[in-house]
Amino acid sequence: MDESREHIDGSLSEALRAAMRERGLSARALYERMHSERNRATLYRLLNGSTTDPALSTFLDACRGLEMSPTELLIRAGLVEYRERAATPEDTRLREVFDEVRRLRPDLKDLAITEMEQLERAVKELARLAGAIEGEK
Repeated sequence: MDESREHIDGSLSEALRAAMRERGLSARALYERMHSERNRATLYRLLNGSTTDPALSTFLDACRGLEMSPTELLIRAGLVEYRERAATPEDTRLREVFDEVRRLRPDLKDLAITEMEQLERAVKELARLAGAIEGEK
């Protein structure tokens, strides 16, 4: 398991601070990346452990700022148990592609998302047509 997925015993605040260190983020930088209207003090309370049960929106904003899934952060905080998932080679490749997209500059990320949305519509249409053809048999 690589260091970014290493289990961190302890609290949500410890997991948040560890993720920030890995990304070279200060509390102020994380707050700015959260794109949140909430008071900055809310984030500081979460980071120093005085808030151990944050509002879901605060938690999701922090995950967004860290570009980390909520599940990954909960696992690292020791609040959710990690379970290996059986994955097909296609599932693995999809995860790799999504990780590549996550690392793009924001403008390129927006373009990639637009392309994926178009692909999603095409796949749904193909599935609909396939269903209609199978239904005719």
